[in-house]
Amino acid sequence: MTSSPQYGTTWWGRRWLDALQAVDYENRIPRGLAYAAEGKVQSLKIDSEAHAVKARVAGNFDPFYAVKLTLPAIAEEDVSRLIDEMAESPLIVARLAARELAPEISEICERLGIKIFPESWSDLGMSCSCPDWAVPCKHIAAVIYKLSEEIDANPFVLFQMRGIDLVAEMEKRGVQITRAVRTEMPLWSDLIAAGGRVPEEDPSAKWLENLEDLTFKPIDEKRQAILGLLSETPAGYAYGNLRGVANGVLEEAAALAKAQMSASIVRTIPEYDESRPLISLNTWGQAMVDASLVWSEKAPTGENLIVRLPGGPDAAPRALYEIFSGHLTTKMFSESPRELEALYDAWLIACRLVQKGAVMPQIYEPIEDFFLARWIPAVLIPEVRRITEGVGEAFAHVPTEFLRISGVRGPVDPLLLGELVLSLFIGSFVKKAAENRSADSGWVDADVHRALFSGKPVDTSEDPEAKAMGLRLESWTAPLYVEEFAAAEPILVVHDLWTLMEDRADEAGLLAKKKRVSATALEARPAREFEVEAGPARPRRERGELEDDGIHDDEEKAECYSLPDFAKPGTDEFDEEKIKAMPIGMELMFRTEAPQEGGNAHRPQRTARIGTVPLRTILEDRRFRPVRFDCLRTVSRLSSYCPELADILKSSDSARAMTLEEATTLLADSIPKLEMLGVSVTLPRKLRNLLFPKPEMDIDLSKDWTGGFLNLREMLNWRWQVAIGDEVVSLDEFTELCKNAGRIVRFRDRYMMVSHDDVRTIRQKLAERSQVTKAAVLRAALAGDIEGAGVRLSDSVKSALKELTADEACEAPEKLNATLRPYQERGYRWMLKNLRVGMGSIIADDMGMGKTLQVISVLERLREDGELKEKKALVVVPTTLLTNWIREAARFAPELQVSLFYGTGRDLSLCTGHVILTTYGTLRTSQEELRRIPLRVMVIDEAQAIKNYRTNAFKAVRSMNPDGFIAMSGTPVENSLMEYWSVMEAANPGLLGTATSFKDEFALPIENDHSYEVAERFKRVTAPFIMRRMKTDKSIISDLPDKITTDEFCRLTKAQAALYRAVVRKNMKIVELADNAFVRRALVLQMVLQLKQICNSPAQFEPTAANLDPMASGKMRRLFDILDEMQAAGRKVLIFTQFVQMGNLLVDWIAERTGRKPQFLYGGLSPARRQEMVDRFQNRRDENIMILSLKAAGTGLNLTAASAVVHYDLWWNPAVENQATDRAYRIGQTSNVNVYRFICANTFEEKINEMIEKKKLIAEMTVSTGENWIGDLTNRELEEVFSLEDDAAQ
Repeated sequence: MTSSPQYGTTWWGRRWLDALQAVDYENRIPRGLAYAAEGKVQSLKIDSEAHAVKARVAGNFDPFYAVKLTLPAIAEEDVSRLIDEMAESPLIVARLAARELAPEISEICERLGIKIFPESWSDLGMSCSCPDWAVPCKHIAAVIYKLSEEIDANPFVLFQMRGIDLVAEMEKRGVQITRAVRTEMPLWSDLIAAGGRVPEEDPSAKWLENLEDLTFKPIDEKRQAILGLLSETPAGYAYGNLRGVANGVLEEAAALAKAQMSASIVRTIPEYDESRPLISLNTWGQAMVDASLVWSEKAPTGENLIVRLPGGPDAAPRALYEIFSGHLTTKMFSESPRELEALYDAWLIACRLVQKGAVMPQIYEPIEDFFLARWIPAVLIPEVRRITEGVGEAFAHVPTEFLRISGVRGPVDPLLLGELVLSLFIGSFVKKAAENRSADSGWVDADVHRALFSGKPVDTSEDPEAKAMGLRLESWTAPLYVEEFAAAEPILVVHDLWTLMEDRADEAGLLAKKKRVSATALEARPAREFEVEAGPARPRRERGELEDDGIHDDEEKAECYSLPDFAKPGTDEFDEEKIKAMPIGMELMFRTEAPQEGGNAHRPQRTARIGTVPLRTILEDRRFRPVRFDCLRTVSRLSSYCPELADILKSSDSARAMTLEEATTLLADSIPKLEMLGVSVTLPRKLRNLLFPKPEMDIDLSKDWTGGFLNLREMLNWRWQVAIGDEVVSLDEFTELCKNAGRIVRFRDRYMMVSHDDVRTIRQKLAERSQVTKAAVLRAALAGDIEGAGVRLSDSVKSALKELTADEACEAPEKLNATLRPYQERGYRWMLKNLRVGMGSIIADDMGMGKTLQVISVLERLREDGELKEKKALVVVPTTLLTNWIREAARFAPELQVSLFYGTGRDLSLCTGHVILTTYGTLRTSQEELRRIPLRVMVIDEAQAIKNYRTNAFKAVRSMNPDGFIAMSGTPVENSLMEYWSVMEAANPGLLGTATSFKDEFALPIENDHSYEVAERFKRVTAPFIMRRMKTDKSIISDLPDKITTDEFCRLTKAQAALYRAVVRKNMKIVELADNAFVRRALVLQMVLQLKQICNSPAQFEPTAANLDPMASGKMRRLFDILDEMQAAGRKVLIFTQFVQMGNLLVDWIAERTGRKPQFLYGGLSPARRQEMVDRFQNRRDENIMILSLKAAGTGLNLTAASAVVHYDLWWNPAVENQATDRAYRIGQTSNVNVYRFICANTFEEKINEMIEKKKLIAEMTVSTGENWIGDLTNRELEEVFSLEDDAAQ
């Protein structure tokens, strides 16, 4: 909707209209309101020399009518008296120094009998060329309204029309008002001029990790605090409350950002042409997104939509704020360019800033005669500034080929770069929010609103009103960009007079005991105590950076120089009762250079000696005259946000005392604003650390705890109570305190703030009768809070929790055939301790760190302790890991008997071992049978197999009832925190609540809102139950070998086993008939080749349609498992094979599985093509798998981007294998390398591998002839080598 302009929006403009309406007995002035609102006043010029206003007003018959208004000049003697009194008022001078006109000037004029406003029609000359004889006519009335608009924008006009130049007259008396810097709109070229530094090389992309960490940095709600720095109605704004309009838009933007972060749209990662910049900022500071950007998302109807920015004939339109909305996670970007993931993190940070209202507008000139409004992070807030700088530091690593900033040469200042990146999204949110608000009935469709929120430039070259609008908007936003306090830095010191009085009751005077300050703080002292000496210049303080006052908590007794006499012991006026009535003191001081005697007013001598002096001294001591008006200008500007400073100016003093009610406003409203504006504030400890009443859950034990996790959970009792600091208060005391809600009160010997919100929350908690579950109480005890309320633990609960989580010494099993590394010993002790107390464990160490060995150590210890005699250990693994578990258990714990429960002929009665080993599939179908077995412990490997709690696998695991539980997973969370809940629910049922409550309490706040507080609470709750160590941990890295080699035993599928047996039978008959050694050797090697192909995949031996299924190969099944783990961990993999045919099969199958075709480097490629493939693999994140021919890639390549190597088939020549492995494991490798050697269990591959290993152990030699020596084995030896056991297939 549109609305009529409003006039008289400032004090001076309103007084102008009120004065004329007071003498308008015939009510003629309102006739001009419509003319003024319709824009009929075509021009308006103020002629100061003629004391006149001349205007042209459109007429009904003539093109325009000439209007003239005149005001009589004020006599020189009256001007002199007025200026004399103004010069004596620090408040008026301060406002003039800030280019403001204090209303107190009008009071002086009235007292002196000087007419500033007309008191009758005779005080105002009026003329109009229209034929209307009545005065004032509607044309004159329209000019009167438009003149009020001019007065709103510049009240000095009133005095100029009376022949008074206030600034010039004040300067005649030595008040250098022109030294005050006028507000000027910054140029875009100036904004981006600040240079930065070239970032250091970061090959491990630590900068990206740092940026992701910033997405969880806590940000407090700031919208009202920031908007509180802006006036409700800027000068000349004719539509009511602009601050309210901005608040409504930002409120809508916050809701929009929250909706984008929590959107559940199924979509893909954005793609774009990487040969062109994705985002470019033009020389006007406007963002342009490359047209190649595209993604797809699933529509509610189920169809896939192609989406582009800003849209097109073939795609749905989207705005920049929607670029990452929908179901996306950081892990989904693991194969995208790093810069795209960085942009996603920046989008998340921008969303959180918008949600918290930590954004602000900035008006600037892109070029002459244009202005633009952009929305940026609220960098005046220290934590927002740090986050913004962090974003800039990260994006310094982003190539200009991705983000191009026109007009910038060289590195960009981190703060500016962070502002530029984040404002891309902030501005898009604000623009869309304003568009949404414009549909509301109360919205005013005005140019000023479009200028502020649309992000479009405004042309002011031929539009004076547009130019004025830009200057008014810039002036309105100016408080958000207060300049550095160059000449004198204000310091607000708040005193606790009550405490000072009590502490110094036995002293003769208040100043008898000086405060002690740290070496970094400067001592505050009166001007007369300044010592003129050379010293370092005052260090520059960054915008928004709060100063450390250097006062230690126990050394805070600050000196007071200007406090009222009633607060100074030793004086006749000292009054203890007054101090108790007004116990808080406020003192304004300035840190500035101490002027040296000598020089003159125009060229004073200065030294680098820095000191802190009270405002009163600056006003009275002539030595501070050079900085006096800078100080007054500063105080005037700040008094708009801290009314108490205006009181100080009026009294010409430096300090004042106040009641606790007044102090409430100071501490809750004024001081936060001053701190945002960069003012140093020093508070005594008791006011800095105000107490707040909080609801608190008191947790105790119902009886003595005798041990056991489940036992503890059932014994927890709780009740709600009220806590203030460390003290618990009774309900009667709390009721009494509620009477003081909304202000600070004295509590014991401290100060407490009782807010209405706190009172309401506490009363709700105390009235709560709903039952809190035992699991929720346990979570509260572990986290230290519940639903935002505090938790108080009894000593018995603290002792029990400490005992449960303490690390206990425990020797490794005596019969364990391995030496545990230090971190493995810790994992072994931790799991064993948890089993003893009934706690489930999730061992989530990084891949290759020996999780299986740690768990086998626990099982062996249980066996040695006799705990597996009456009860069993059930181990559930994916089918591909069955053989590995059997081999590892036999290798590391020879006396731990493992019974396999798997296959069509499985019989539980035959499983007499200590451990029953089975698969997830078998568990699903035989859970009733297995449930009848008493279980000491249940172990699930690759626990992500139950990540979906709706699957039968999860339900089967949960149906078991073991005494203890261990889950093993290198990636406990792959896509969503709900996966973590599933695993924890299996390990510790009920600990994290129901799936629904966990989603609301943890998953959504962490994943959608990136809540730092909830993430930290989640860590505290889960810490006792999960152990995750990464290879990058500094405490772990020294324990690890650089290269970890694992033999992966893969079981043949039934199809492979049938082919294997058939080939062995056929070829052995031929070999037995051969009578020539050369022919016999050739036949044996041909059989080896065929069996290798079968072990690799039936498709390599017989490429039939049935065999082309990758799951027909046991090795492929295991390879897919490993690749899934590597992808989840963000690691690159090299896969070596001897066969080009197998390499091509791997390319097709991996592409089908992952959606991305891996590169295949083999002998037929040119050197240039090989190098291109190597560079692509080394430098691109989406190239995370490379397949290589063993012969072609065994030497001469540097592939250190990979940290995992898979030997899909073995050459049986360790030297050749090592050469291939060394493509990744070589100089330049910064990570530990995992090497996986694929061996088909119970086949000739395993048996030949054993023979080679024995030779290595005995002779410490390698077999240099590859597999040729196999042809020399006897027929009997060949039968032993090539035979296949009955249970070899899966």
